Amino acid sequence: MADIRGVIPILKTPFDLEDQVDEASLRREVDYCIDAGAHGLGIAFGSELPKLSEAERTLVARAVIEQARGRIPVVMSTGYPATILAVRASREAEALGASAVMLIPPANGLPEAELHGYFRAVAASIHIPIVVQVMTGAHLTGDELAALARAVPQVQYAKVESAPPAESVAEAIDKAGDRVTIIGGASGGALIEELDLGSQGTMPHAALVGSFARIWDQWQAGEREAARDTWQREIAPLNAIGGAVYKEMLRREGVITHSHFRAPAESRLDTAALRKLDRLCETLGIG
Repeated sequence: MADIRGVIPILKTPFDLEDQVDEASLRREVDYCIDAGAHGLGIAFGSELPKLSEAERTLVARAVIEQARGRIPVVMSTGYPATILAVRASREAEALGASAVMLIPPANGLPEAELHGYFRAVAASIHIPIVVQVMTGAHLTGDELAALARAVPQVQYAKVESAPPAESVAEAIDKAGDRVTIIGGASGGALIEELDLGSQGTMPHAALVGSFARIWDQWQAGEREAARDTWQREIAPLNAIGGAVYKEMLRREGVITHSHFRAPAESRLDTAALRKLDRLCETLGIG
């Protein structure tokens, strides 16, 4: 079983000018993350999975797992509102070589029996660990997460990013940390606070992965002020721009060829955001 902890960026799915998955750029993104010091890779909501066909999801998963070549674990999001579809997707992810699957609770406020039944069905169909994604709109309290882990032993990890993320991480660690490895998310926006609380990793965006890896290494070495400084100087300015900036940063880093999202796009970079990104890239020596 792979150890899912440390810096596990959620990969962006690059598209070419015909709006098809750009597999060459995706494979470069995998190597970029590994070379920068990532400890794992994630394929999830931030990878635009809802905008991919089933065939494209398979293409993306296969390309990432093949390119990773077992160097670091790959976590594949396989959640669907229907149990039968989550089971099918989870089986395929394991068959392709994923190290773990990640599932969002299929509905907010689902009765415990239904919630546990959903995760039990997936667990019974695979032999790899399950990561629960706890997020706003699909929230589990720390007690609910602990109860789920007791009921379904394959629930071994949780990506916790419900707002406010640091407080949610703290509660999850307090109530379920003896059973579940708690990892932060939310673009790494509360990373320092989460590490201070005992988080065992982060699943941020894939841009500036080297900065996230350096923060992790500094923190593990006891260089906490240096880690805070790196976060404040490199990650905080990028996160302050937000939205479409992460994909554009990957393009500027020479990782992907095009930075557009499939329509309808969630957000676009306006002139002011581009100026901020230009200044950050100049400061970091990118582009």
